[in-house]
Amino acid sequence: MKRKRNSLICMVISFILVITMNISSTFALEVEDYGLENGGYDQTLDEKVPFTQYAARFRAKGLTYEDIHSLQNRGYSYEEIINMPLGRIYQMIGEPSSQNQSAYAHSVMKATAGSVYVTNVHGTNEYYHPSTMVAGGYYSDNNGTWIDQRIDALCKSMFGTTSGVSRWYYLWGEWDNALGFHQGVDFSSSNVTKVYSSHSGKVTSVDGRVGIYNSGTGKTYFYQHLQGVAVQKNTYITSGTYLGYQSTTDGHVHFEVQDGETAYMSYATYSASSPMGSTKPYTYMW
Repeated sequence: MKRKRNSLICMVISFILVITMNISSTFALEVEDYGLENGGYDQTLDEKVPFTQYAARFRAKGLTYEDIHSLQNRGYSYEEIINMPLGRIYQMIGEPSSQNQSAYAHSVMKATAGSVYVTNVHGTNEYYHPSTMVAGGYYSDNNGTWIDQRIDALCKSMFGTTSGVSRWYYLWGEWDNALGFHQGVDFSSSNVTKVYSSHSGKVTSVDGRVGIYNSGTGKTYFYQHLQGVAVQKNTYITSGTYLGYQSTTDGHVHFEVQDGETAYMSYATYSASSPMGSTKPYTYMW
């Protein structure tokens, strides 16, 4: 009797181990399918939320990693993406092709030839224009600590705080299939939506974006995706001037730097052999 009981206990333990291994394998498969061998994290939150908590639901929703990354670039968290209607998602990133109908579609973002591969802020790999980053690590090879400091400085100047502000998730020169190489840096605030200028100079544009030309640096600084713009074109403003509030439609503020006095932002750059249409912004973040 005792021998039978021990045998039954062993069978139960073996069954539990098999189930546990299957669950672990499922999570590993989900991560591997999405090209996130390191586990992946929600880049829009201060705390790291593991991708494995959402992978099955992303797959059930029919979203590829490329889709998820593109939505994160627009400031949405994993939870917001899960709860977002597919119609709204497709309005922003386009309808999936027949090749992408399966949730098991291509797992990593495909970049144009000549891009460089960089291990980004949260340990994920991203493609960049070769003139904006070098292949390797964000911190170890691309002076990432200094970039972080400059982005924080601009964030505090624009919103008055870094709390509740998603930043770094979309950097200068980073590739996005829908937009090409990104021409600036994006910030998305969930707490404070009023935007203040970090720069002084002549206002060159007020059409949903505010351009500010500073004759001292010879640069025009753009704050894009604003509503209720509160400054007038051809007037002169000082740093700390209220510009407007973060667009509720776009959900983020895009900062970009152009050479000279201009009312226009950059053209799209889709080829790694073509020059970026904007100036490296980090030096001008204060």
